[in-house]
Amino acid sequence: MVLLISACWVVALAVAGLPALGWNCLGRLTACSIVLPLYAKDYVVFVVSVFTVILGSIVAIYAHIYCVARSSHAERAGAQSLVLLKTVTIVLGAFIICWLPAFVVLLLDAACGRLACPVLAQASYFFAFATLNSAVNPLIYTLRSRDMRREILRLLCCWGMLGRGRRAQHCRRPLRSSSSPEPCTHKHDLPTAPIMTAACATSV
Repeated sequence: MVLLISACWVVALAVAGLPALGWNCLGRLTACSIVLPLYAKDYVVFVVSVFTVILGSIVAIYAHIYCVARSSHAERAGAQSLVLLKTVTIVLGAFIICWLPAFVVLLLDAACGRLACPVLAQASYFFAFATLNSAVNPLIYTLRSRDMRREILRLLCCWGMLGRGRRAQHCRRPLRSSSSPEPCTHKHDLPTAPIMTAACATSV
């Protein structure tokens, strides 16, 4: 595992360092990318191609794992493993949806001449949409994880207690696993907030 992670970092640093080693458009401005100035168009195509190959390999691997897990020969695979696999698949799908428009814009940048593709002037919106992937991932993990839903509910209940001037001793409780659920507060702790109490005392 350490070797695999180290190899990933070495490849990433090597690809990122190619412009500094000479693969750039300095001295030949007509070859510069419109969206990413100072980067050569052929370098942008190379990076997108490498990333597409890696992403395609990851999708193929996860698809194979999912098929094996769903097959009749995988009775030993528990329901929790399938849930985790589905969560990772959703995260991967969200990544593709968010970043695909940006990759398309980069390929158009390499194929189109200057002022030939007006959509390139709006490239910042596509990259802004791509960065939303970082905000989507926590939501996916929260919606798919029973423990995280329970922990967020506990925090919301504790914020409600602090807002009412109550002590926050229940807020210091550690996250419990789904196999041993524990409500964030007892029903007699919040007599003035029956809706919040019912929500806190009910497992997600």
